[in-house]
Amino acid sequence: MRAHAGEAMTILDTNVVSELMLPIPSPAVLSWVSAQPLDAFHATAFSCIAAGRRAQGRPMAEFDAQISAIAYVHGAVLATRHTTDFEGCGIRLANPWVD
Repeated sequence: MRAHAGEAMTILDTNVVSELMLPIPSPAVLSWVSAQPLDAFHATAFSCIAAGRRAQGRPMAEFDAQISAIAYVHGAVLATRHTTDFEGCGIRLANPWVD
């Protein structure tokens, strides 16, 4: 994946991602992640995905909608154990535990 022209891409180490999955994640990590910019492409995809899922009667967590938007904009496959959490988002999914 490439950052858009003029942007630097932030790559998260697994310890940051794992922290976000904890029942009570670090407030500092949550604050930092929430402060990261979401460009117009990602914001539009995020809005469409979140609204689409609500319309399906399947609202999703904000972080999951952000992850879906990033995968959608970049045409990436999202690898997750929880594929049902991301169904109906217009992205390709892979479950490393099954696929």
